[in-house]
Amino acid sequence: NWQWQWFVTLTMRGAPHPEQAAKLFRLWISMLNRHLYGPRYYKKLRFVHWVVATERQKRGAIHFHALVGGEGLALASRLEWMAQWNRLAGFARIEEPHSQEAVRLYCAKYVTKDGEIDFAPHMRLHVGTQHTFRARPLRGSPRKRVPQRVPNY
Repeated sequence: NWQWQWFVTLTMRGAPHPEQAAKLFRLWISMLNRHLYGPRYYKKLRFVHWVVATERQKRGAIHFHALVGGEGLALASRLEWMAQWNRLAGFARIEEPHSQEAVRLYCAKYVTKDGEIDFAPHMRLHVGTQHTFRARPLRGSPRKRVPQRVPNY
């Protein structure tokens, strides 16, 4: 059962290639992990967990909607991490989810849209064994939409 502390919207300056946009997202997450858990967070097996939906704006630029959670995240400054994204790539908005029901509705919305959903690597193991849908990695080339089922959060 994943608890989500942040609902994040990340937009890009300009229109980077989808792979570059995905790398910027992963860099931002890595910086957050280092801030919360130290430089060797991966050796301690301590990570934030995240689910990210990728969309294209009308102008063609990619933007992300993500749910992020993890031990100690509630103490991190949302304003600081919005500014960090601004330095990296563009505009960010970080809010607290209204409820777990809102989280379920959010996930269902992106499963049914033509967007793409990805999970933190350490979550894919749990998702793959407990549920019947496949997580699709962020990639540059669009792929055929795979029917997916939203887990109960």
